[in-house]
Amino acid sequence: MMHYSYDMIDLIAALIGSLVVGGLLGLVPLICGLVKKRVGLALGGFFACLGGGLILGLILAVPLCVLFTVLIFVTKPKTMGAPYGQYPGQMPYQGPCGTVLPAAGPSGRRAASRRAGAGAACIGKNALGGTGAEINQTKERP
Repeated sequence: MMHYSYDMIDLIAALIGSLVVGGLLGLVPLICGLVKKRVGLALGGFFACLGGGLILGLILAVPLCVLFTVLIFVTKPKTMGAPYGQYPGQMPYQGPCGTVLPAAGPSGRRAASRRAGAGAACIGKNALGGTGAEINQTKERP
């Protein structure tokens, strides 16, 4: 049988108590972040509270809990439902001549244009709508 001193029992009790307090406080940003679909901040807040509770107990775990909970509610997700590779405020991909391509259908493939010669009007034109030949033309002065 092993003999424990009171100092060792106190240390183990303090360690377990600080982990429990950090874990309970970490549940606040974890649940809030999962509800708001901010998984990164949710997990970060949980583990920060857990570690803060282990290091300094309530002194560090409570401010971390408040900080991460406020961050979850104040900040907005970076993509806000934008398609893959598109950033907020960015115009959708435009095909030749500035035409916006149709959205993908249920099969995942983009619908093809059925109009005859849909892209024919754009062939050979630059971004400003000209062919480039008019740049080389000089006007005669009287």
